Amino acid sequence: SRSFWIVSEANPNLVLDVYGASKDDRAKLVVWSHTGGDNQKFHIDDNGYIVSSHSHKVIDVEGGINQGAHIIQYSAHGGDNQKWKLHKDGTIKLNGHNLVLDIKEGKVEQGSYIIAWPTTAVPTKGGGSSTTMSKDPVNVGLSRSTVNDINKTVNE
Repeated sequence: SRSFWIVSEANPNLVLDVYGASKDDRAKLVVWSHTGGDNQKFHIDDNGYIVSSHSHKVIDVEGGINQGAHIIQYSAHGGDNQKWKLHKDGTIKLNGHNLVLDIKEGKVEQGSYIIAWPTTAVPTKGGGSSTTMSKDPVNVGLSRSTVNDINKTVNE
């Protein structure tokens, strides 16, 4: 199937990246400047997994379906924390759950971690470790045209 990049909505120069081009289970996903490397390319398989072109591992919510958990790559095991749905607005949402791919603490800069965050999150004001996301924190996603192309390819 066709490979694609997952681009930051807040900064289109940043894309989803398997940190350090790792092929290991539990390697964290970050945003990084676009290099064109296979560790920044993904595809969707027939089971709803988003698969790294570099490691052939899938995007996974670390430790299960948990708000704020890091997004990692992991060997496919069939868990709900690995199955994603692409939406026409570009969001990438955990299938059957209210969690999307997002940039931790809204830090739109190279090396920031990707986390699972609810689409209806309200910003938290105050203390140092709190997240400061917008109401609909969709900082990482795909362009509408890319989603339409992918859905067309998957459904053919």
